[in-house]
Amino acid sequence: MDREDIPRIGVDTFDDLERIQADFTRQMLAVFEQKLAASGLGAEEEAIKAHLMAWRDRTFEIAKPNLRINGVNYEDHNQEVDETEPFDEALDRQIWANHDEKLIWDKTIADSRRVKPVQIQKMMEDLLVRQRVEEDVEPEAEDEEMDESLTMPNLEEVDKTHVQTLAHLDEFPKKVPVLLEKVANITRVEEDMKRLEQ
Repeated sequence: MDREDIPRIGVDTFDDLERIQADFTRQMLAVFEQKLAASGLGAEEEAIKAHLMAWRDRTFEIAKPNLRINGVNYEDHNQEVDETEPFDEALDRQIWANHDEKLIWDKTIADSRRVKPVQIQKMMEDLLVRQRVEEDVEPEAEDEEMDESLTMPNLEEVDKTHVQTLAHLDEFPKKVPVLLEKVANITRVEEDMKRLEQ
């Protein structure tokens, strides 16, 4: 998942960018007029002003690679993108957060599918071995009091695992609709993004 480490500055439309540039120019010229009046360099006003305007143009040229207009990198912009609906930065962040959460859930489920059956199989094999051992014991030996920790050393673990399994089974039906809805939303957004890229 390659994403820019430093996000670009988002601007909704080119009109907004032009308005920012106009505000910047107005503020710059206001400061220039103040400094010019204080310095007494009125004869050189036009030359200094031309230099300032060239500096402003260079500043905005330098800023272009750091801009996104309507969710598209400035250098990738074209007329077709201008006609699309405004890009929703908050929705984009939510999509990526949902995608990351989906990956985490996929990994958790995959790990459980790989580990839990093996654990349950070992536990069942252990229980079957113990059952056979108990069935082979002579009747008089069965009457003797035996240490519970020797006959069933994993009884607490079995109980704990059983309780955890029941808890997961209770929670699973509640989580499935939410997870399915998130997956559907992600799939729908990915399809929309693919259509926009075409």
